[in-house]
Amino acid sequence: RMRTHAGLCIATPMGIAYAASLGGMATLTGTGPNIILHAVLQVAFPDSPELTFGTFCAMALPLSIAGTLVVWLLLCHRFVRPDGVLASAPTLEPADGGAADATGESYAG
Repeated sequence: RMRTHAGLCIATPMGIAYAASLGGMATLTGTGPNIILHAVLQVAFPDSPELTFGTFCAMALPLSIAGTLVVWLLLCHRFVRPDGVLASAPTLEPADGGAADATGESYAG
C-alpha cells in the first residue's frame, strides 16, 4: 500500500515548499529581497511614488499564482499518471559493482 502512494509522499512536501516560496514572493514583507528592493527604490528614486504593500501585491500576486499553477502542473505530470492513478516514486538500485562501477576504481577492504 505504501508503494502506491510513494509519489504523493514526495509530491506533497515539494508542493508545500514551492507554494511557500511563491507565496512569500507575492508580498512585500514575504522575503528579504523584496524588502531590499523597497529600500533601494526609496533611495534611488526618492521623487517616485512610494511602493506600498498593495501596489507590490498587485504586481507580484499574478506572477505568484502563475508560478503556483506551473509547479502544480509539473508535480502532477511527474507524480500522477494520465489515468489519475498515483505514480510510484523513483527508486535507485545499487549497481552490481558498487563503488567500483561508480568511480572506475576498486577499493580493498
